[in-house]
Amino acid sequence: MRLATLLALLLVLLGGAAAHAQEDVAGAADHPQVKRYGGSWILAYQFHEFDELTLPTGKQLAYDKTFESTLDVEGAWTRLIYVAPEKRSSLEVFRNYQKDLEADGFQLLYQCKEDACGPNNGGALVNFMLYPLGERLTSSGQASEYAFSFPKDARFLVAKKARPEGDLYVSLYVAIETFDLDKRTQDHALALLDVVETKGMQENMVVVEAGEIDKSIRETGRIALYGITFDTGSTVIKPESAESLAQVVKYLTDNPGVGLYIVGHTDNEGSFDYNLDLSYRRAVAVVEWLVGKGIDASRLKAAGAGLMAPVAPNTTEDGRAKNRRVELVPQ
Repeated sequence: MRLATLLALLLVLLGGAAAHAQEDVAGAADHPQVKRYGGSWILAYQFHEFDELTLPTGKQLAYDKTFESTLDVEGAWTRLIYVAPEKRSSLEVFRNYQKDLEADGFQLLYQCKEDACGPNNGGALVNFMLYPLGERLTSSGQASEYAFSFPKDARFLVAKKARPEGDLYVSLYVAIETFDLDKRTQDHALALLDVVETKGMQENMVVVEAGEIDKSIRETGRIALYGITFDTGSTVIKPESAESLAQVVKYLTDNPGVGLYIVGHTDNEGSFDYNLDLSYRRAVAVVEWLVGKGIDASRLKAAGAGLMAPVAPNTTEDGRAKNRRVELVPQ
């Protein structure tokens, strides 16, 4: 009799626990590249096949869209709001995400907390991040529609992972929800996660022939080459660059009296000094490649312009791709 009573009590307890367990909103799923904090559940989910998101990379200066700096990214965009388990601080949730992202190769572009994020101790920032397209996340009705209404202990980051198939951008806003609209979210840490997968630029699609190099230099005094490519942060020339470099060799062979400045250019991701140094070292790599093919070293001089001579805005991935180039300028 005692055993039956204990079993019945156990079933009641288990049933109660199940009743309090939360399930992800219907149709939601984690992004395959970003793990959720353990024990969290998905309150809201939204996916855009292709769209643009503005990512803050500097402090918000007013309650509107005024920031010290921003970055526009476009591609497949996944939006999620997670609810963390009880008694988890926003710092604990935030640091777990940050460590996982960094361990997976993400580079932090910006992070802040509370008033360092902007007005209302970072509360204005989440309003900007929640409604970039003017629409609310209503997957869970009012619970998700009014999530982050009264955030406390706000923390935010933006990170990037460079990939050949297209860069991956993540923004994460974590805060304690103090609004009592829904007991499932009240006093829990909420995490707003945005993940944008940009489409990789098809590099080396156009190989500039030696005759075109000659024509452009004669008419404009320079030519930009996009067929000479490097991995992010690297000075190692990719193998697929060989055909474009071969045309530079042909141009120099056909014009033995010409010397060239080989000028490296970068986008604006990273510091000024970092990009200046990287662009110079990439130019040196090109010079060494050409010398290795028989071009006299005295005809070549490497230079780095870093991010100082953009040909397109650095606020979009397409613009940044246009700014990453090698230019040939006659001496």
